[in-house]
Amino acid sequence: YRKKKHHGGEEKIRCIFPYMLIFFDLGLCEWLDRELGMSILFDIFNYNFTKPIRTTDSLDTMFYDMAKKGMDFPMMKQSTDFYYNFIDDCVNMAKEFKSDCFIFTMHIGCKQFGSVVQVLREALRDETGIPVLMLDLDVGDKRMTSMKVLRDKISLFAQTLL
Repeated sequence: YRKKKHHGGEEKIRCIFPYMLIFFDLGLCEWLDRELGMSILFDIFNYNFTKPIRTTDSLDTMFYDMAKKGMDFPMMKQSTDFYYNFIDDCVNMAKEFKSDCFIFTMHIGCKQFGSVVQVLREALRDETGIPVLMLDLDVGDKRMTSMKVLRDKISLFAQTLL
């Protein structure tokens, strides 16, 4: 950027990963950007849109806001109740950030979201018209699903969007 050169491709697809990105190949983000023109807007670890903590009021207010903020972190908020919070958050994020699609990484070790993907797919289709790709994998271990298989599935999905 200092040399006024941009190495990413043109943004063609705006994507949200409502769950986790893939940890075993961090080059995925670069590949999505350069090869498919797909921008990842955020995943579950960085869509924490909470209200700021009020530090100028009473100590009780500050502690309450700190506790509330902790309970509003994505995995806490969506795992302490039924899936309604998660679905509402996803629909709102899709609208607010003008997402073209969602890619849901169905991590083998997280069973609490196992049945949510179909409900999410229906909600996003009905309320925003955008599709969801579901990938079965272990986000930390490529032995379950290879990077080639994942890239092939994502490439085919991206072709349906363009």
